[in-house]
Amino acid sequence: MKKILLIPSTQTNNKEKNLINIPPSIGTGSIEIIHLNYGIRLVIADYSLNQPTILECGVSGTSFGFGFCLSGTIESHPPYFKESFFVKKGQSGFFSFPDTLGYTEIIGLERVIRISILMDLDQMSAFVMEYPDQFMSVLINISETSFRFPDMISQPMWGALDKILHCPYHGLTRKFFIEGKVMELIAYKMEQLEIENWQNPEESVLAPNEADCVCHAARLLTHDLENAPGLIELARSVGMCRSKLHHCFCKFHGISPFEYLRNHRLEAARRLLNEGKMNVTEIAYKVGYRSLSHFSKVFKQYFGCPPGKCLKNAVSLSNRRLR
Repeated sequence: MKKILLIPSTQTNNKEKNLINIPPSIGTGSIEIIHLNYGIRLVIADYSLNQPTILECGVSGTSFGFGFCLSGTIESHPPYFKESFFVKKGQSGFFSFPDTLGYTEIIGLERVIRISILMDLDQMSAFVMEYPDQFMSVLINISETSFRFPDMISQPMWGALDKILHCPYHGLTRKFFIEGKVMELIAYKMEQLEIENWQNPEESVLAPNEADCVCHAARLLTHDLENAPGLIELARSVGMCRSKLHHCFCKFHGISPFEYLRNHRLEAARRLLNEGKMNVTEIAYKVGYRSLSHFSKVFKQYFGCPPGKCLKNAVSLSNRRLR
């Protein structure tokens, strides 16, 4: 799989933004970083890649704030996270990553549109000064470690995000307009966190033993893709009831155990297809699918092309290299 190291260019005359253009050889689009007031940074990513690619952050620094995925499915693996997690369309998140150096993301063929709001912890604290002390205590504790709390993009958030992406203004007017929408998004996320999670902050973060069980469950799911355990068997293996495991797994990874297994099966299938040593039917069975038609359907939904075409492209590329 192709791997790209992302390093924002420092050779720019505009101190208010940086732009990373996706090289034409691997795709189209860009990642724009806009520096706003109060130390807030807005990251707007909109790109499509020609082939599944690993993007790696080549810059060290903290990343704390909110994220919104408007299109695409991304497998993310921040430093200090034992397991990777998936970010998908319609998902928002509150996160803290103490160091971004080495942060990797696996991007498929689907167009990716994401908006992130990054800020310093001190600035975040200023926004929540009027919240209960218990809220502040939880905030400070989680900010010192790698943390991600996924949620959904609400309808008001969709509206503000759309206005940022389709801002009709330019120059300073654009900056003021976008800054207003960023403040809206922060307010919507704070309200969402307060209502849905922070009224019971002791329940908002998994206990260490729960997190260990979830990580163990993820390893069991992907250890043998052809014979992966069902949810009941999986729950029994990690010492949880089925509903508890499902709840904790979704909270930790942002997706259900079924989705986690499906994504890993499809990623494994893509790797085998790229090797070109097995046919589509053999690969489908190898990664745990008993129905070839179902495998072809979900593969195309996930990667944007049928497995047969992916295999054909891999074989064609291999033949060209041998010439």
